[in-house]
Amino acid sequence: MKHCKIIALLLAILMVAALFGGCAKDQKPNESQQPVNEETGKALKIAVVFNDSGLGDGSFNDNTYVGLQRAKDELGITFDYSEPKSQSDYESLLMSYAQTEEYDLILGIGFSIGSSMEKVAEIFPEQKFMLLDTSVALDNVASFEYRSEEAAYMAGVVAGLATLDTSIPNINDKNIIGFVGAMDIPLIQVFKDGFEEGAKSVNPDVKVLSSYVGDWSDPATAKELAVSQYQQGADIIYQVASLGGLGVIEGASSNNFYCIGQDDNQNGLAPDNVILSVLKRLDNTVYSVIKDLQDGVFHGGSNIWGLKEDAVDITYEGSNVAIPDSIKEAAETARQDILNK
Repeated sequence: MKHCKIIALLLAILMVAALFGGCAKDQKPNESQQPVNEETGKALKIAVVFNDSGLGDGSFNDNTYVGLQRAKDELGITFDYSEPKSQSDYESLLMSYAQTEEYDLILGIGFSIGSSMEKVAEIFPEQKFMLLDTSVALDNVASFEYRSEEAAYMAGVVAGLATLDTSIPNINDKNIIGFVGAMDIPLIQVFKDGFEEGAKSVNPDVKVLSSYVGDWSDPATAKELAVSQYQQGADIIYQVASLGGLGVIEGASSNNFYCIGQDDNQNGLAPDNVILSVLKRLDNTVYSVIKDLQDGVFHGGSNIWGLKEDAVDITYEGSNVAIPDSIKEAAETARQDILNK
């Protein structure tokens, strides 16, 4: 009986040791794990280098993460990710992932990571890479740019008509709207041009104020610029300022003007002030490429996606602002015109 008790005690100790040994297994703190996909018998492993705005930006990074989580839940992938402290970290992080030779796909996010990915992808031609919002001319990099002007045009139609409708609370009689961009570069100008063209298509006399933060992650300056435009008469301001866009939303909330969100659905951040969000559906892009890769398909090279590919759009979901149906219908007419081209 005594020996049985000792054996039982030893077995219990071994079971506890095994349990804690498994928990203590070397694992990166940002690693997500999921069982092998039952249909394919293989769990893809993805590495992600977010841009330096980091998760919680309410924009690019957060939207990409949604696509990764969907791929994890539905396809059984695993993924590791890094949040760079600055753009100077991009190349070293991409290199560290590529050197392991563990990842089926290495994903980089944003215009500013493009040159770093190009360098690393040239060194590792057998490694598959994916790049969002800019293009690299290499066969092992699937690059995705977006016809952002299509959704921005629709947002412009809404803003151009709404600024004339003084039945909407906080709309003034000045016929002025605004645009706050992160940087004065072609990538951002595409949004501004589409927004202005959409507004002027329905309101030729509207004035569009434009300001640029000079940085991708400066909410304080973005807020100052937006408030300045509001003081000049702009009652609806479209922000395309990455993390800085949160400052525009804060300025709208604290000063009772309206704004338009960007990239992700930002309506819920200030539902009484964000009238709609322009979506850049990075989540759909990420999921689509991972799904293809799991099916054994990878298309390197440049891609340009827009409304037809469900890669850009606008949404009113989560906004409390009562935009008249006639204005929403005008935006939908613009959508059909774009799709029919």
